[in-house]
Amino acid sequence: MIEEYGVVERVSDDGTVVRITAPAACDRCTIRESCHAAGKSVTVPEIYELQPAQPVRLCISNASILGVTLITYGIPFVALIGGLFGAYFALFAGYGEDARILLSVAVGVAALLLSGFAVARIDRSMVRRFRYALEPVAEIPQF
Repeated sequence: MIEEYGVVERVSDDGTVVRITAPAACDRCTIRESCHAAGKSVTVPEIYELQPAQPVRLCISNASILGVTLITYGIPFVALIGGLFGAYFALFAGYGEDARILLSVAVGVAALLLSGFAVARIDRSMVRRFRYALEPVAEIPQF
């Protein structure tokens, strides 16, 4: 389970909005200029009885992370491999060896690019199913 600490920005009908705070370790991190985790706002679909500016711990379940990882990497991988082998062994079986290789690579890359649209569409529907849990804390710990 991944845990982040943040502050409640607001509670609305859409859910609870939490702004992630940067831990003290961010000051020593070598990629802090390109990191986008600190200061980012996350909307938790559930409505909690929390007050604005209240510190909270945001927990993200492992199942949610694994599901997103499977979709993000699995669909493009299957599209690429399926396009390569499907084109090589089925679509272009009657062609010469060089043509089969080049055409199957082209079909595999096209399938990979098209899978990006599928992943984007699935991503929009997955936002509501991402499992968060908010727990009020007395203060945000300093690491």
